[in-house]
Amino acid sequence: MMNTAVIYASMTGKTKKVANAMAEALGTRALPAKEAGQVEADLLLLGSGVYGGNLSPDIEAFARSLDPGRCKKAALFTTSVTGAAASGPLRQILEEKGIPVLEEEFSCLGRFLLVCRMGHPNSEELSAAAAFAKACAASLSDGEA
Repeated sequence: MMNTAVIYASMTGKTKKVANAMAEALGTRALPAKEAGQVEADLLLLGSGVYGGNLSPDIEAFARSLDPGRCKKAALFTTSVTGAAASGPLRQILEEKGIPVLEEEFSCLGRFLLVCRMGHPNSEELSAAAAFAKACAASLSDGEA
């Protein structure tokens, strides 16, 4: 059985909702980066809200603390006011540590300051997040790791 972990950083609760949908789909628990400690996983899903174009310092610090010998592969997800993926710095940290990162990322609408995307993530986006997590896990079990 594949060991999966979902770790996130969320200031507004939007990324937490996405992380929980992914974790539920994979039969695990989503943990905030500040509480996660060292993890061991065949697949590590890492997510953050995007705040003013930047990821949460908590998720970046968590990524820097990872032991590359305990994490076989990572997948990234973000929430932002634009819905655009912005996880480049996180990808770079992981790849510099020697942790391979899946090419495809998941992103959806979130919130920043007074710009609130009410109703996001919606049920369709949460279903898409769950499907993304399952597809990532399936790609590893199908030998694409």
